[in-house]
Amino acid sequence: MGYQTESLEVISRPGDNTGVGVRSARIDANGFNAYSPTKLKQDSNIVHDKAIITILVSPTGADTYVFSPVEGTWIVDSFTVMQVVASTSGTLDLKACAQGTLPASGTTQLTAPMDLAVVGNNALDVKATLIAAPTEIGPGMRLGFDYAGTMTSFVGHAVLTMKRIR
Repeated sequence: MGYQTESLEVISRPGDNTGVGVRSARIDANGFNAYSPTKLKQDSNIVHDKAIITILVSPTGADTYVFSPVEGTWIVDSFTVMQVVASTSGTLDLKACAQGTLPASGTTQLTAPMDLAVVGNNALDVKATLIAAPTEIGPGMRLGFDYAGTMTSFVGHAVLTMKRIR
């Protein structure tokens, strides 16, 4: 399976306050044109300075890893849980883990675990408060979900935004 297109544009967000974004690079039949500032280029490669990851929050509540960088140094930029159906109990914590460390023993990135027992089925989006200095995560490290309690009926997902700092 492949994908064919006549051109590709890399857009930086949040852009220029018009909601459109600022063009960083364009690849088309004429070749590669970089418009990006130097912080987005490393040698001849474009460096993605943000990664947005959407993760199903499972009612089984099994601890799991959700991010493991291959290169660069990253920090948590934001974490939001988008809830459709509340649970009667349970929490979710986001933890940085050294290689060989399980999520339950990692370093929390939130000031308090997310309470998944929010009242009502109202498609609630809850943005977590991050610790003052999030842990730097590089190759060999992981970011994981640490569940506590029992999530009896939770339905939803989480959106994790990671920012590359080097």
